[in-house]
Amino acid sequence: MSSFLPRPRFPLTPLVCCGTAAALFAAGCASSGAPPSKTVSGAGTGAMVGGSAAALAGVVAPNSAMNSGAAIVGGVAAGAIIGGAIGAIQQARSNREQDLLAQERAYNAEQSTRRRNEAQQKLALEEELAVRKGFLITELEMTEQEKRTAEAEAKLKQSRETYQTAYNKTKKLDELKEKQLAAEVENSKMEDQIKRLQSNEPLSAPLDVAPKIQPVAPATPAGPAATAVK
Repeated sequence: MSSFLPRPRFPLTPLVCCGTAAALFAAGCASSGAPPSKTVSGAGTGAMVGGSAAALAGVVAPNSAMNSGAAIVGGVAAGAIIGGAIGAIQQARSNREQDLLAQERAYNAEQSTRRRNEAQQKLALEEELAVRKGFLITELEMTEQEKRTAEAEAKLKQSRETYQTAYNKTKKLDELKEKQLAAEVENSKMEDQIKRLQSNEPLSAPLDVAPKIQPVAPATPAGPAATAVK
């Protein structure tokens, strides 16, 4: 009895086929130079998923009918069909969104151009009407209008001066009244102080001046010394 157990051999054909399909798809996308669309990307992804599923099925069940090149090819084809359908749906949706966005931008640009043209035409029409009206104005009409304008400006100036004068009078009167009130209050205080000073009422000492206290000399006790001095 041999001490070595036989190693399980996994069929490499499914894995090789799946890797080959993925490599061919990557090489095709790289050689085209342009980024792949969502349809192509979905087909390639579906092919890789189908090949991987078929490979795993071959690994798990090596003795079944799926462990064959035809099964691998069928899985790749089915995955490519499913992925291509999904990619086509996504691509159609993206194309529809891009078309709507392009139509919206074109409509906004058209509306902006139309409004700008209308504004320019309106300004040109107003200018032409002003020029046509100017041809009908006479020199006498211009002179009379200048005279009326000067008279109106003179009246406006006089009205402004009258208005300002009345305002200044009111302001000056209020200031005089305030000065009068302040003078009356101050005069009332001065009169009260004069009356107090003219009366015989004693003057009140300032609050910050304290009365001075004379020091008292200590009394000399009677004794032989005092008798001898006498």
